[in-house]
Amino acid sequence: MWQIHHNGETLITSKSASASITTSSHGSLSHRSASPQINIDDFATTSCYRPQFEVVDTHLQFQPQGDMMQHQVGQGGLMNMLSNVYKFRSASQDQFELHAFEPEVSPEADFHPEPDFIDPNVAPALDFIDPDVAPALDSIRNRPRPVRELVDRLSAHVGNDYVIEVVSPNGMYPEPVDEDIPYSELLQIFLNAWLDVTVLHWFAMHFFESSNSRCAFFNPQLINAPLCKRNRAGVGIHIQDIYTLHSEKMFFIAPYLAGKHWSLLIVCPTYKSGYIIDSKRTGKNKNSYLLVSILEEVFRVRFNWHVVKCKQQSSSWECGYMVIKNMQEFVQYIQHDLVNRFWNEEGNFPHSEIEDLVLRLMPEFINKVFEDPTR
Repeated sequence: MWQIHHNGETLITSKSASASITTSSHGSLSHRSASPQINIDDFATTSCYRPQFEVVDTHLQFQPQGDMMQHQVGQGGLMNMLSNVYKFRSASQDQFELHAFEPEVSPEADFHPEPDFIDPNVAPALDFIDPDVAPALDSIRNRPRPVRELVDRLSAHVGNDYVIEVVSPNGMYPEPVDEDIPYSELLQIFLNAWLDVTVLHWFAMHFFESSNSRCAFFNPQLINAPLCKRNRAGVGIHIQDIYTLHSEKMFFIAPYLAGKHWSLLIVCPTYKSGYIIDSKRTGKNKNSYLLVSILEEVFRVRFNWHVVKCKQQSSSWECGYMVIKNMQEFVQYIQHDLVNRFWNEEGNFPHSEIEDLVLRLMPEFINKVFEDPTR
């Protein structure tokens, strides 16, 4: 069960009554540390940026909820949502074949100049309207009909909210974790765009609940490359917490963000194996990922790392979708038959398959978040 909040009201009841951390992509949301040892400044400054596309180094990698809200939800529809968003904006103008490793590449090259960040400590304006929602909805007008219909269905539930709050499944983390997904960022999944950490985190939560799974997940908000560089101890604490909580699990999965590029790291302590699934793997080896050494320190294992032969991306934006695809395939199939089902793929990941992925998975999002089983 999940929940969505609007102007302080809980519209959907969650499984968990409390949360230890609220993460956000906008300054209008608050940040609370999941562990006192994690530097809140590091956490805040690595989860708030809003790139329109990823940049990958070649060497590496309110309106009140009243009559208008009821009218919106009742009639639904992309056009209604878009029309109202423009109206609100106008009214508020004042206001991731195994192969030999390549030559080592320094992980320091993982970093790019970071954009300005919104101060999470600044209280949001009560009449905050996300300016990125309307352009996203407008662009969706040109998408294929199945996509538009799916967005219509989503919009009918979101109404006038600009943030969708979800809560981690029971038992995923030592304490429940709130994740605030900006609606504008969720809409990017329909637009062949770079995917925000909040969106990737929800899919990790979703796959954690897969039946018969032997997988645990690390919170991508707490293990990204900037944190691995600036707050190594804090990242280690989170990894240790998850390892301790899920000591019976076989695999530990890390959706990893570095240099605005998503990849997937998976470790199996029992067999001392580690796997790197990266859709831009050329020129990289285990030393290209800052998280590798922290995982080995915490697990006290020198993993035999493999850079996996997987589908590659042809443009700059596909990495997030490919991490979602790879997480799903590993949890649903590969973990149960590593020998016969493990990735050994050539070529690029077709954009048509990305659209199929979205059309297949986003109904699951709507079903779970809004308790809407409609197909």
